[in-house]
Amino acid sequence: MADSVKVAVRIRPLNGRERERGCRMVVDQPSLTEPQIVIGNGISGKPEAFTFNYVFGASDGQELLYESAVRPLLGKLYAGYNVTILAYGQTGSGKTFTMGTNYDGSEDLGGMGVIPRAIIDIFERIEETRGESETKVACSFMELYQENLYDLLS
Repeated sequence: MADSVKVAVRIRPLNGRERERGCRMVVDQPSLTEPQIVIGNGISGKPEAFTFNYVFGASDGQELLYESAVRPLLGKLYAGYNVTILAYGQTGSGKTFTMGTNYDGSEDLGGMGVIPRAIIDIFERIEETRGESETKVACSFMELYQENLYDLLS
């Protein structure tokens, strides 16, 4: 595989409390065509730019993130490779929202995150190829919090 690790950055919009306190965004997405962010006051005191494989702005939805950064990985999965999706960030940065563990199963699929979308796609693929080959699915859903590892499926 050419790129075994890809990095996607999602810029979280300010929440209500942050807006009430007069907070401002310190991360900017200067271009919609290049996967780059600019942090207002970097270590040098000047704006600093960082480039990633994908950048999703504060107004980008769950579907765009999934279709752009996650669904392509399923092709690798179907080819027999292991695939890992890792959400990293401080408390309140949007990991739970992005991964979709707060999805309530409602008809509104707009808020559905990475995990339920991937599960649907994987099992639809299994159903489509039923009888062609044997399929085995193994899944882990872990949380690392304050140096403790939690199995979220048990």
